[in-house]
Amino acid sequence: MRLFLAVRLTEEVQSQVRVVIQQLARVGADVKWVELQNLHLTLRFLGEVTDDQRAMLEQALEARPRSQPPFTVMFAGVGGFPTLDHPRVLWVGVIHGEESLKILAQGVEETCQTAGFPPADRPLSGHLTMG
Repeated sequence: MRLFLAVRLTEEVQSQVRVVIQQLARVGADVKWVELQNLHLTLRFLGEVTDDQRAMLEQALEARPRSQPPFTVMFAGVGGFPTLDHPRVLWVGVIHGEESLKILAQGVEETCQTAGFPPADRPLSGHLTMG
């Protein structure tokens, strides 16, 4: 199974992203929009994972200390990967809370490596994929 670790979004954020998607959809571009309930903020993409690997990771995450205080993340701006002129992915960016998000992602990364996963192949780029 293909897995990733992510932060779920509040209904308020989902509703605000829905408005952005509705506005962008009016352009009529051939885009497969992400369903609102599937919107998320990825902390670590894992790729193909076996049941045993998943179980080891779940145990490692459960054992991880919860020392980071709660924080707020704010989103704004629309972009595209690799570029907005020729996007394969349309996203909304993080404009506040990125440093706290990076600290959280670093802890998740350390836990993934403890559970036997190789290091991530790229640094965190805080964004919500819309389409």
